[in-house]
Amino acid sequence: MLCEKCNQNKANIKYSQVLNGIKIDYNLCEKCFNHINYTNSFFNSFLYSHNIDCNICGNTFENFKHTGKMGCCNCYNIFKEKLNPIFNNMQQKNIHTGKSPKNLKTYKPNVDTIQILKEKLNIAIKNEDYEEAIKIRDKIKAIERGDI
Repeated sequence: MLCEKCNQNKANIKYSQVLNGIKIDYNLCEKCFNHINYTNSFFNSFLYSHNIDCNICGNTFENFKHTGKMGCCNCYNIFKEKLNPIFNNMQQKNIHTGKSPKNLKTYKPNVDTIQILKEKLNIAIKNEDYEEAIKIRDKIKAIERGDI
């Protein structure tokens, strides 16, 4: 897919913008994305603000506070620092200690789970966190083999 701004380079960055409640997605090349980043003061302030967006579903922590719902499983990782105090307050721990489903052994992850893991793998590689990338790669392979 070509960049929607220059129509010359391969688009490898998905950029979403919400204007008046309408979400607009752009597929950009790195050059055009960097140009927006450096020239758009709103975008710069957005990137470095405390209102972080989930890179998969676009959910914000503010939205979570109002609705009490996460957009996807990746939100828990994105908002981890803000969620830990809340979970510790509610249940004195920030890990699940409740019951597991009786048919847990028959659980099969769906296609969305694999897609999310692949996106996390790409992020880990971009951040040069190769140990995490290896763990994610192995988990994807295990799911595809049916081991999980």
